[in-house]
Amino acid sequence: MKKSFTSNLRHIAVILILYLLYSDICFGQKTDYSDAIIFFTEKKNIKVQKAIQILQEEIRSHTDLVIPVTSKASFRGKKVIVIGIEERLVDLPDNYRDALRKLPETGKEGFKIVIIKNQTVLIAGHDERGAIYGAGWLLRKM
Repeated sequence: MKKSFTSNLRHIAVILILYLLYSDICFGQKTDYSDAIIFFTEKKNIKVQKAIQILQEEIRSHTDLVIPVTSKASFRGKKVIVIGIEERLVDLPDNYRDALRKLPETGKEGFKIVIIKNQTVLIAGHDERGAIYGAGWLLRKM
């Protein structure tokens, strides 16, 4: 009985490993953001501008891609990285704000990151430092 149980356990382990190797579960997201834009609403906020600069420069230094930055909300159909302070992102579409609300509240220097329909990465800092930390976290995960 013990040998049979161990044998079954090994079969289950092999099947699970094969499933993970051949499924999308163990592979990173397959969305290409090389043609994305960085969108922000904080035109006069120097610290959010710094977060955007860090994000743009680090992407360029590692990939030679220059991701354009815009404050114009005409990005329909494009892949977008949105960065800003959560409470000031009121002009975003409802589904963006709803996705942020579903996440737990953050405190000082906290951030939320949401991926919406494999098209938009939304970085929402609780404050300016949170936006910078969110950009850094995203860069480490790319």
